[in-house]
Amino acid sequence: MDYQRYIDWADDRIVHDSRKVVLLFLVVTVVFSAGLGGVSTNSGTSQFQSITSG
Repeated sequence: MDYQRYIDWADDRIVHDSRKVVLLFLVVTVVFSAGLGGVSTNSGTSQFQSITSG
């Protein structure tokens, strides 16, 4: 597969539409940073408790 064609297309877009590229990266950054608020973790030893059957 000839990847150079795609690389040249991307290079052309970045050079000639640089404002759009910067705007796209800013939008993607905002979307990802908004999603980070929904990530949660559990700490402590309660996550290691085993279930015992009686």
